[in-house]
Parts: sequence; structure tokens; C-alpha cells
Amino acid sequence: MQVIATRKPGGAMIDDMLREGDAGVSSVMHAYYHRPDHTKNESGSEDPTAHVATFLLVRRDHWYYSGSTGWFDSDFEWSEVYDKAAKCGSPVARATKIQPGVYTRTYEGCQVTVNCTYVQQIWPRLGCEGNILLRGGGNISQRTGGPLSTMLGANNTVL
Repeated sequence: MQVIATRKPGGAMIDDMLREGDAGVSSVMHAYYHRPDHTKNESGSEDPTAHVATFLLVRRDHWYYSGSTGWFDSDFEWSEVYDKAAKCGSPVARATKIQPGVYTRTYEGCQVTVNCTYVQQIWPRLGCEGNILLRGGGNISQRTGGPLSTMLGANNTVL
């Protein structure tokens, strides 16, 4: 699943995933990470933060996440984002749409925010902007300086 935004307000696939969760549909979310294009001087793996943040935003009981550049063992690479996101614990509230294309969800140990009001196309961060703000310090952020960053308060809380 590639998280993308359309030009229509709230047109991201996130709305569909939230409706499926409300309907009790179990799901496995596979994020297909882009491989680097060496002809464009790209190296390393795509940043998985936005994908993981989106999963945390929409997940329900019996939902599972996987992410890779393909379907074989050699296509999988561990990311520290997975370890850090595990510190979030359980959700304490359902996802909320702050404005069209911007969503947030509170967990025991973190605040997740996904911004799909624009699509970033700069390697290694493609698609929506995702942030996982850990309580007690630490931030798993896809990038800084974008529209989402201007919505964050001094204590990394969403305003």
C-alpha cells in the first residue's frame, strides 16, 4: 500500500482504511518501499516513517503491518523506526481528522500525525509526511520544516 494524496480534500486512502476499520474488516497493510534509483544518485532505503505512522493511525485489532521493497527475504531490511514505534503501546483514542488530509491519533506512549495535504517527492521520503512523537522525549519524524512541523508546539504536541 502506498500512501498517496489526491487533489481532492481528504482524498487520501486513509479515509477508506478508517471506514474499513469501523466496519470490522481485519487487514494486513503492506507498504511497498521504493528502491533507490542510482541514476538519480539515490542510495539507501526509503524512509518508512510515514508508512508506519499511517498504520498506527488506522490500525485496529487484528491488523498487521509489513513493509519491504519486494516479496522475498532479501527484500526486507529492519528499520529502527519499527523498534521506536513499538514504544507507543496501545491506542487510547480513535484517529481524528484535524483538517482535510491531516490526521492524528493518541497512544499510551506517543502521538501519531500524518499530513497528506501535499505529496513529497524528494528521496528518500516519498508521499505523505508522518510523525510519531514519543512521550518523555524522542521523535520519529519523516522530515522537519514542512507544514506539519509548523503545527507542533514546543513540547512536540499537536496544536
